[in-house]
Amino acid sequence: MGHSYYGSNRAALSDLFALIKENRGAADRPWLRMESATADAGYNSDSVVNSWWIFNSQPAEIRWVWYFDRLKQMTANGPADTTFRN
Repeated sequence: MGHSYYGSNRAALSDLFALIKENRGAADRPWLRMESATADAGYNSDSVVNSWWIFNSQPAEIRWVWYFDRLKQMTANGPADTTFRN
């Protein structure tokens, strides 16, 4: 699975946005649902519970714009110098 999967998948992009930009964990993203299954560990009588999150519904469409004010300032008065310095 390359970049094209999530790059053209609105649900995946909206979910990544909520995770990265809004710092929302899976439990805080209502379009996700936890699934779990119990598996026999095999070497003893204990069971192992495996859990994962799946899309339960489509996340709300998120529209965002990236603002690069510093880049705008750097390029306003001459050739583009895209080197960011602190």
